[in-house]
Amino acid sequence: MTDVLSTINKLWSEHESTPFPMGHRAEIGEGINLTSLESQAGGIILSYVATEGKLGSYQKTQLEKFARQFKEVEGLLKSDEARTYFSNLLKIIE
Repeated sequence: MTDVLSTINKLWSEHESTPFPMGHRAEIGEGINLTSLESQAGGIILSYVATEGKLGSYQKTQLEKFARQFKEVEGLLKSDEARTYFSNLLKIIE
């Protein structure tokens, strides 16, 4: 496993062990569901690690979309815990 893959795998493992922030399970902003976004992003991240860094164009496009959506709602997050949680996820995605 390359250094990049190891880092992403480590960061994802750490992220998964962190509880989802309270108060952020409902839609936020323009109908963005953070629970759904995180779940979908997680699937792509796990695929990235499992295929040793190979993603299709659709998966790459989806990650770019998720990153934009997380950034759009960043100012609407209700707690420092949530800002840290989603900031860490965004680091993995980017």
